[in-house]
Amino acid sequence: MTQDLGITYQDLANAQAIQLVGLASSCILFIPLTKKYGRRSTYVFSTALVAASSWWTACMTTKVELYLTSLLYGLAASTTDTSIEMSINDIFFVHQRATANGIYAVAVMGGSFLTPMIAGVQAEAQGWRVSYMTLAGFMTAIHVIFIFFFEENKWIPTIEGTQASTHTTNGKIDLEAAPSATPSTWQRYRRAMRFLTQTDESLLKLAIAPVYTCFMPHVVFGWLQLASGVCWLVVLSSVLTIVFTAPPYNFNPAQVGYMYTGPTIGTILSFFYGGPLTDWAIVRLSRRSGGVFEAEMRLYPLILPAIVSTGGLIMFGATADRVRT
Repeated sequence: MTQDLGITYQDLANAQAIQLVGLASSCILFIPLTKKYGRRSTYVFSTALVAASSWWTACMTTKVELYLTSLLYGLAASTTDTSIEMSINDIFFVHQRATANGIYAVAVMGGSFLTPMIAGVQAEAQGWRVSYMTLAGFMTAIHVIFIFFFEENKWIPTIEGTQASTHTTNGKIDLEAAPSATPSTWQRYRRAMRFLTQTDESLLKLAIAPVYTCFMPHVVFGWLQLASGVCWLVVLSSVLTIVFTAPPYNFNPAQVGYMYTGPTIGTILSFFYGGPLTDWAIVRLSRRSGGVFEAEMRLYPLILPAIVSTGGLIMFGATADRVRT
């Protein structure tokens, strides 16, 4: 790619930084809109944007296009950090959410680590444009699947209701004349596939509400932990291409892709620790506190990952330090 577009590794790093800018800024936009208008519209729009960006990237010829497509990728990818967690909260109970989020994390990290492995082999054999065309084809297919099969999972609680009326004949209930409460299959499909599920919240209040959580200690600790993990993930991804293609390693694109095998295995192992085990732990801790669940109970299991990830970063740094400059 560097030779084809006439760019440097610094330009690639800048493109990745622009992608993160799009990711951070679009979260502020998508969270209020997703809460007010439903999850389905956000998913359909974001998958369409990723597919379009992938087709554009496969055909780009300038550095400006590289920056623009990176920005669009970041804008579309914010749903992985916002809407999916909201959908998990809609569908699962509190004591099931760690397992559900663990499956989600395996899917996200698996895509993040396995895709470079496959793309590296394909780029080595057929060129980097073919890799992006393959990605574009898959994302287009996913977009079509979301349009026709992804159901709206925003749940609107019913505050007021009316008693169902029945028809009577001579003091007896006429079951034949009573209206049927069961909608048809087509009606259920249309209801599940509605594009907007609007509620009466104020967009301004929804946009401001996350600011108040920044003053909660367990929330601050949580986003610091998440931010540091994402930060190191971005740094390591950038360093892999620069460091391990130089002596004494001299890796080709396929071999650089194989470097993601370790993170993939680690993600799978962490699912069992951070998913089912964490759900089991919060149930036990809640029982000990008289049946009361507190959000910070999920932070206790973070002690072991903090130690293990620190050791992994030290090992990676020692390995990268062997590169001759």
